Amino acid sequence: MILLTTIDSADRAALLAQAKNEGYAEIGVPRKVMHIDKMLVLGTGKIDCVSANKLAVA
Repeated sequence: MILLTTIDSADRAALLAQAKNEGYAEIGVPRKVMHIDKMLVLGTGKIDCVSANKLAVA
């Protein structure tokens, strides 16, 4: 699982620590956090999943 985010301060270590603190399994925490400038959206305002997937795989 990869997290695409516009929040510069987001990092995996903090997410993992929070998940463990709340009793969630590590499998629910994204393995990679990618910072992007702007969220990819379609003309309808929905997230452009196809473009986001291409960006995450690249």
